[in-house]
Amino acid sequence: MKRIFVNFYLFLLVTVAILEFGLGPLVQTTLENHLREQLTVYYRDLVKGSFYTLIEDLNRIPVEEWQQRTAVLRPHYGQEVVVRPLGEVLLPAVQRASLREGRIVVEGDGEIFHQRIGSGDWVLTMGPFPDFEPQLFWFEVLFWAVALLIPGIIALIWGFPFWRKLRIVSTAARAFGSGDFDTRARIPARSSLAPLATAFNSMADRIQQLIQSHRELTNAVSHELRTPIARIRFGLEMATSVKQQEKREAHVAGIRRDLDELEALVDELLVYARLDRETPALEWTEKKIASWLSEALAAEAVANDGLMVRTQIPSGLLETRGRFDPRYLQRALTNLLRNARRHARTTVEVGLSMDGGQLCLHVEDDGPGIPMADREMVFDPFVRLDDSRSRSSGGYGLGLAIVRRIARWHRGDVRVEDAALGGARFIFRWPGLDTDKQE
Repeated sequence: MKRIFVNFYLFLLVTVAILEFGLGPLVQTTLENHLREQLTVYYRDLVKGSFYTLIEDLNRIPVEEWQQRTAVLRPHYGQEVVVRPLGEVLLPAVQRASLREGRIVVEGDGEIFHQRIGSGDWVLTMGPFPDFEPQLFWFEVLFWAVALLIPGIIALIWGFPFWRKLRIVSTAARAFGSGDFDTRARIPARSSLAPLATAFNSMADRIQQLIQSHRELTNAVSHELRTPIARIRFGLEMATSVKQQEKREAHVAGIRRDLDELEALVDELLVYARLDRETPALEWTEKKIASWLSEALAAEAVANDGLMVRTQIPSGLLETRGRFDPRYLQRALTNLLRNARRHARTTVEVGLSMDGGQLCLHVEDDGPGIPMADREMVFDPFVRLDDSRSRSSGGYGLGLAIVRRIARWHRGDVRVEDAALGGARFIFRWPGLDTDKQE
């Protein structure tokens, strides 16, 4: 609070000083130059009557007595009143010409006045007028005290609510740093610090999500690794204990299978960890989505499992172009196909469609389907529903989590619904080319 108050108070003082001592004289000079002619007329009107009276009085007596007469009248006017020859009055050319014409000439800021007496060579001068210099020492002390106090009050009124809200953010940051990951900075939306609190809360949500994901990943990895490691240990013990060569080779073959499974699991974990940790620089391309799908399906290694894989591409989409990263979209398609093949009975269907300006890549099967309550859960890492928990079906519950992450990189999403074939239908959606360009 002290630092905020002092900084804002000094800022106000510097601002006031610049306005008073920097802009003040400049504004005053500008106004004086702009109003000089009006001020001259004003000053002339002030002394016009005095000059008329004095000159009328002097014209009644001989010129030789003018000096004596002005000396007698001087105490009654409160300033100098003298008569001088015209040649002794030193003025700029413009004012000297006005003086010869008989007009009242104002010298300085209304300090001295001159007027020619008739058409002769004598000039009546009044002034300089004495400056008014009152003794205002204590008034000036009081004035400057108030002038310094007012910015302090303004700084306090502004800084205290600001400090309170800043303290809320600071307290939340310290609590979050101490391990209370549920804490958030609660600041009214109309506050000037609301964007800071929003940014902190978004950061806290992301960090909390990453920490939770890390914990879940650690727990799941330890669980997933434990099973093949236990089987490998058991296989080694059996291989060293049996005497028959045939049984020993069978145990060794089992160990190799477990190692292959372990390697596949590690590869899948590394892919998921990399994709979960960072958003890669996507290599966007624009091409016909139907042509890409045909090439992608041709590149897939189809297992000889007796399943029929068919495609459904409407004729209206044969020339439709899409914008996507071919490598990651291929990975999403591969994961969706693997998932479908694990659960299909006889048929897997891959197709394209358009929905509200979005491209839709859908993969469906004729398997048992997914209950409505589990349709969001299947996109969480390491989630395998009851029908797919068997090791014979393969999979570690990471494929669909990777698909959703790739969909969101494409500013889309993936969802699951009932399929016309009777099983599950996964729909990968992302903005079409025209929609993307409009954004």
